[in-house]
Amino acid sequence: MNDEDDLCLSHGHGSWSGTWRNLLGDIDRHLTMTPESSTLEISFKRRVGSFLRPEIQSLFMYRLSHYLYIHRWRRLARAVSRLNFQLHKIRITPQSCIGPRCRLPHPPGVMLHGRAGTDLTVYSLAICTTNEDCLEGPVTNGPKLGNGVVLGAHCVLMGPIFVGDSSKIMFAVRLDDNVPAGVIATSRAALVSHTMRDVAIKCGRIETA
Repeated sequence: MNDEDDLCLSHGHGSWSGTWRNLLGDIDRHLTMTPESSTLEISFKRRVGSFLRPEIQSLFMYRLSHYLYIHRWRRLARAVSRLNFQLHKIRITPQSCIGPRCRLPHPPGVMLHGRAGTDLTVYSLAICTTNEDCLEGPVTNGPKLGNGVVLGAHCVLMGPIFVGDSSKIMFAVRLDDNVPAGVIATSRAALVSHTMRDVAIKCGRIETA
């Protein structure tokens, strides 16, 4: 058993009940994405309404394709992945392994081939892939993302790099090297520590939202 298999098993991707728990985590995070909504009860009705949204539908189709891929129904897994692309304009390869509580605020244009921990957030047109022309290779050739990572819109991560926990890759940043935990990457040369955020703002290296 390799590290890829260990990661999938730790997330419960090997069983349908575990896959469903991951999707429920995605739904619950979507339902508590604002301070106002976080105070509301997560009811069955709210979960059904959330499930019908494009963000959750695209995650459901990815998680279904990943489940099929793990159980060696590779052709069916790729078919579901292609259907996901046709319907939602998002490309997450079936072999990619993403932990629960994932968020895709704007799914169109996202391309992901790699591994990620819990609480991943990926914005529109973010690309996380290999250095190769084909996405059908081993998932270990793509980036590995820790827990709580945020990928900003139009950012590009390429190759078998590692992004540490709670790091944020900002808008349009291109990276092909490792990123430490707990930093804000504003460019390849500027990895800003969260503890230095206020200083970075004053110096004009990053902007406030």
